[in-house]
Amino acid sequence: MIENKLNERIDAGKTWQPPIKSSEDLFEVHSIRTNIVDLRRFSCTCGRWRVEGIPCAHALRSHEEVVIPPEVRNQPGRPKTNRIPNSGLVQQKGRFKSKICITSAEWSEMTAKNLFNS
Repeated sequence: MIENKLNERIDAGKTWQPPIKSSEDLFEVHSIRTNIVDLRRFSCTCGRWRVEGIPCAHALRSHEEVVIPPEVRNQPGRPKTNRIPNSGLVQQKGRFKSKICITSAEWSEMTAKNLFNS
């Protein structure tokens, strides 16, 4: 029974914002309204923890460990340049044809394929 209540309260607190740590034992939890949880005194401003003797959803949410992302560092070496493509430049789509095949009568397209593939 108590375990079911705790699981329901944990699920209810998952949608709230992560708690803000004010001091070692004080946390600020933002749900519909802001509540302050004192883990040392086993109390919350909502009052449910003191009345029921079971931690409220705010207390359970504040007890979760907050994961802090790692620092973003610049990688060594020269940074990549972000180039803006020229609007006049149209990229070709489809197969590449060499100019030798198109202009020269000696070369056939079949011969050029064999040269480029080998």
